[in-house]
Amino acid sequence: MDMGRREFVQSLGAAGTGLILSNSLLGQDAAAPKGSDDVFVGIIGTGTQGRVLVNDCLKIPGVRFRAVCDIWEYSQRYSSRRLKAYKQPVNTYADYREMLEKERPDLVSVATSDHFHADITVAAAESSARGILCEKPIATTLADADRMIAAAEVNDVVLSIEHTRRWNAEHHAAREFIRSGEVGPLRTVVATLLTQTLQKLGLIGVLAVRPLCEGRR
Repeated sequence: MDMGRREFVQSLGAAGTGLILSNSLLGQDAAAPKGSDDVFVGIIGTGTQGRVLVNDCLKIPGVRFRAVCDIWEYSQRYSSRRLKAYKQPVNTYADYREMLEKERPDLVSVATSDHFHADITVAAAESSARGILCEKPIATTLADADRMIAAAEVNDVVLSIEHTRRWNAEHHAAREFIRSGEVGPLRTVVATLLTQTLQKLGLIGVLAVRPLCEGRR
C-alpha cells in the first residue's frame, strides 16, 4: 500500500533515518504541489554518505527527491542519473542557497563535510524545510552546534543528527545484555568500524561481546 505524506513522516524514525518529526512537519504542505501527497526532499552533499541516503530513501514509497546539490559536478551527475533511473528527475545545484530558494523542499538532508553543517542547517531551517536530517557530527564547534539548534527551535523545524546506532536494535540488545550483569563487571570496551559484509553475516554481536567475555576470564 502506498504511503502518504503523513504516514511517511511518521515512519521516518523507524526507517533508519533517525528523523522523528513533530506535528509542525506533519501539517506542512507549503512546499508540495497542490493535491500532492508526496514528501519532497532536497539533499545537500551527494558523496559517499549522500548516496547511501539517496538509496535508502528510494525504498520508501511517497518520498520524492526534488533537487540534488553538491559542489562537484560529477557527484551531481551521479545522483541525478540514479534518481532519473527511478523516475525521479531532479534539478542539480552547486549552491545550496539557490537550491533552497528555488526548490523549497519539505525535508533537507545534509551530508556534506562536517565544517559545512552549521551554515547549511541554519539556512535550511530558515527556508521551507520542516525537517532536517544532518549527518554526524552535528558540527565542529560548540558555537556552531548551538546556532543550529537555535535556528531549528526558532523556526519550529525538527533537527535530527544521524546518530542511528543510538536506537539500533542490535546495540540496544548489547546494552541490555551488559546491564543485566550476565557477563560480569565491564572491564574493556572495544570499538570497531564494521563493514556491511560483517553486518550481513550477523557477526556484529559476536565481535562486540567476545572482548567483554574474554575480559572476565
